[in-house]
Amino acid sequence: MRLPVRQYRCYPRPGAEYDESAFGHEHRVLDLDPAAIALITVDLWNMGWGVEPLVPELGFHAEHNFVGLGKRACAEARRITEEHIAPVLAAAREAGLTIIHSNSPRVVAKHPECAYTVPEPSPSGPPEDAWPPWEIHERAREEYVATTYGPGAEAVWERMRAVADFPPPVTPVAGDLCVYQQAAVDAILRERHITAVIHVGFLLAHCLLDKPGGVRSLAAIWRAPGYRDILLRDCTIAQESHETIADFGVTKAFIFWLEATGIPTATAAEFIEAAQA
Repeated sequence: MRLPVRQYRCYPRPGAEYDESAFGHEHRVLDLDPAAIALITVDLWNMGWGVEPLVPELGFHAEHNFVGLGKRACAEARRITEEHIAPVLAAAREAGLTIIHSNSPRVVAKHPECAYTVPEPSPSGPPEDAWPPWEIHERAREEYVATTYGPGAEAVWERMRAVADFPPPVTPVAGDLCVYQQAAVDAILRERHITAVIHVGFLLAHCLLDKPGGVRSLAAIWRAPGYRDILLRDCTIAQESHETIADFGVTKAFIFWLEATGIPTATAAEFIEAAQA
């Protein structure tokens, strides 16, 4: 598979002034073995997909709150899933790539035919002399949730966890693997001799980076030894504010940051063409 990618060059060409105006994208083609590639999706959810809310008494507000997106960004995430991620998954399956879906334990449990888990280590509580004290940790997290998502958000999220699932166009099929543990991702990649991973899903700058199987869990720039990691840049979206939603400025900024950090990106169309060649 010959996949065209781009990264961002943070230096000028010879003879040019060392100024941001002389920086730019570098384009190249990666020659990849489909048998050694895993396509990893992160947090593909059915929030905002139904004609009626998943939990009628909570309304669509609860679904937007759960995924952390306003209604315009949530609609864009749905469009991306339907128009880009679903075709990418179809092409990846046809080309023989390993398909891994990283999601919550409850969602994975709804797809037992695809679930891949590994034994969890025996729980051992935090040491008595843990620092900082756990009450500081818990208070800071509670303040974050209440301030960012509103008072009572955790209770709403618990209701939403019960109904969360994959949206219809990207439901796992036989042969896909569903995980919620980093150790399970590591085991699959080792067993299948995977050397490159391609990421799609939500949210950029949050779960797509840090969930099990996320970019920072696998990419060579953060992990040693790590994998060649590629992001399909039109198969994700970040949280946007009222100041950035018009042109999805936060999404663009994080894609730039990843490209400048060492993560090549491609588009869904480029991936599909390469997979079908």
